[in-house]
Amino acid sequence: MLGFPSRMRWLSAALAAALGVAGCAGPAAKPPAVVKTSPPPPAVKKAPAARIALSEEERAAAEAALQLGLRYSSGSGVPKDNAQAFSWFKRAANAGLAEGQSAVGSCYLYGLGVPKNDATAAQWYGKAAAQGNALAQVRLGALYFSGRGVVQDDRKAANFFARAAASGDLQGKYNLALLRLVGRGVALDRPKAIATIMETARAGLPDAQVKLAAMYFQGVGLKKDQAQAMVWVRKAAEQDDPIGQASLAAEYVRGVLLPKNEALAFSWMTKAAAHGEPEHLYELSRFHSAGLGTAKNPVEAVRLLKQSSELGYALAQYSLALCYSSGDGVARNQEEAAKWFRLAAAQGAADKPAAATTRATAGYASSSQPVTSVIPGRSIINP
Repeated sequence: MLGFPSRMRWLSAALAAALGVAGCAGPAAKPPAVVKTSPPPPAVKKAPAARIALSEEERAAAEAALQLGLRYSSGSGVPKDNAQAFSWFKRAANAGLAEGQSAVGSCYLYGLGVPKNDATAAQWYGKAAAQGNALAQVRLGALYFSGRGVVQDDRKAANFFARAAASGDLQGKYNLALLRLVGRGVALDRPKAIATIMETARAGLPDAQVKLAAMYFQGVGLKKDQAQAMVWVRKAAEQDDPIGQASLAAEYVRGVLLPKNEALAFSWMTKAAAHGEPEHLYELSRFHSAGLGTAKNPVEAVRLLKQSSELGYALAQYSLALCYSSGDGVARNQEEAAKWFRLAAAQGAADKPAAATTRATAGYASSSQPVTSVIPGRSIINP
């Protein structure tokens, strides 16, 4: 939907551990000897969803309100204004339009034009899901999976993913496959799960493409094939997926699976950081600090560190504190240094400044070079 963040990444340690692809710092972890399975979710009803009946005039008015909301949320033809967007989405939702209800749910989930409220987001997604809206079904499933705004329930998560999958939704299919891979909320079936991941990757779903790349990279569930891993990483990157973009950047720095090219590495990391995720803002700051693929620019490095730090990323907070302490790229300010050291220490980062190296494949020995994730495993349920 225009104007909304493309995805939130809710990592599942259980899923990552079962696949053994949480990172690429060492050999793939073996799957657990025993994986407990949950009972399968209730069967998905085949009857068509009960959409609210609207007259032709009512539907036209509701659709117009939805379109106005989309334009205000993206700034297309009108000034970007999330509060106005929410107001128009709410009008469409109150008229019974499923797409409007889903949009209102997203506004509450992301805090766009209205304070964040996961429980209220779940309520609106529930209204849209009951009318068969696949996006709402996927996001409501994600809320049940994580226990945000609702009581955590793997079976309900699987049920909503299955409903979306039944209508052909790729994200629903993929999320259901992740649960099937470890037997959470649905019967364990790894061959079927892997087949679905491959199917959705081939159909163009970036999440599945990155997951498939990680599986090929480490040989988890598939025969190890790092060349194939890079093929799928590139496909995801070319669809503007930040994990794919950051992974390409890392490999262009590493120069093992791709020819070493610092300029391309900088270009891809810049694209990844444009999505605003704190890890990638931090990594891009290190490119500027080291002058890797671009001229050294400590001022820009600090600007990026501030963005990442304000989003709560501990490594950025620690690095920003060092900059304030030494006056590198910013005026020396010991009070600011202490503030950021304190915030980083609260997350356990201050005494482990090299912690980021655990996220990288071998090849970043110098502390002056960026430390990036090369094809990190993705075990994600996306709302």
